[in-house]
Amino acid sequence: MAVVLVLLVLSALVFRLGQHPVPVRYRTAIVEHGSIESRVSATGTVRPVVQVEVGSQVSGTVERLFADYHSRVKRGQVLLQIEPSTFGARVLEAEAATARAEAALKEARRQLARAQELIQQKYIAQADLDATQATVDGREADVKQAHAQLEAARLDLDHTTIRAPIDGVVISRSMGTITTLTPEDAAAIKRECPTVEAVAPGVRTVTQLVWGDQNWSTQVQGTSADFVVVRQWPLTSGVFLSDADVRGAAKVCVLGSKVTQQLYGSTDPIGTLVRIKNIPFRVIGVLAFKGGTGFGGDQDDVFLGYFFFM
Repeated sequence: MAVVLVLLVLSALVFRLGQHPVPVRYRTAIVEHGSIESRVSATGTVRPVVQVEVGSQVSGTVERLFADYHSRVKRGQVLLQIEPSTFGARVLEAEAATARAEAALKEARRQLARAQELIQQKYIAQADLDATQATVDGREADVKQAHAQLEAARLDLDHTTIRAPIDGVVISRSMGTITTLTPEDAAAIKRECPTVEAVAPGVRTVTQLVWGDQNWSTQVQGTSADFVVVRQWPLTSGVFLSDADVRGAAKVCVLGSKVTQQLYGSTDPIGTLVRIKNIPFRVIGVLAFKGGTGFGGDQDDVFLGYFFFM
């Protein structure tokens, strides 16, 4: 057994001594600073985590564009400016209307104070005092309405500047024009659609009316003979626009009750001439009282005529 063990040890030594060692190789390089990049390629559509659509609350001509596709924007940054001059003019008109309403209220309160003194001295009847108080109440309502219209005009002016609601990147942009219908389109709808009973197109603006030495800023609306049918709005006196007036582009008009009160007081307006920018229009009718709108407006503060003067 001893002889066998010695032989195994000797053979192992001989085997190891017979092997050649593998040389170790090294590669050296200069140490440099740099960034480590990891690139990922994929297919599909990249979608934002938060996407906000920004639009205009008023319509108009784009005066200047401050951001475009792929632009980085900050919250509150101006993106687009709509031409503001028209909206600025409406603010000025609303401010003037507010000033007139406040002046009328001041005068009505002065008359009320005078009436209260006279009633104590028994120079006037109670009915006269009540009428004066009713006038004051009406003037106070006019002031509230004027302030509401002024606030609406200021909001519209403010909305001509469109700002970014959040920080982000513009991923799309679309602008275009709005194609409006014409009076001829309205006539074609009524003629070619048997289920349509009446069509009353309309365009609106705000301008000054003048009668004698009186003037009043109101909503001027161009429409057609079907207006009273569509709106179900009767008249208290006179007549409405006729088809003949529309075909002949007659310079006639119908006034709302508020305009009639402001310009004529107790005078009958039928047959008189009211001017818009020195263009005379003959008053042929007065609309019945209809009241305010849900947005603080006054439906009775209106001048109605045909499209040609718009």
